[in-house]
Amino acid sequence: MKTYKVVAAVIIDGGKILCTQRKAHKYDYISMKWEFPGGKVEIEETNDAALRREILEELNLTIH
Repeated sequence: MKTYKVVAAVIIDGGKILCTQRKAHKYDYISMKWEFPGGKVEIEETNDAALRREILEELNLTIH
């Protein structure tokens, strides 16, 4: 079984929690589902760097 290391951000502001909705996908089990922003950690990438990259790619936001 192949495994992946992933990161995700739970962003809370004023009691609201940010979730993002996935786009339509050929696999129904993930199509249009809700998720926390994040994704796979690339080889030789730190968790922090992966999370910053994923947030920038998915939300066009810079985080610290």
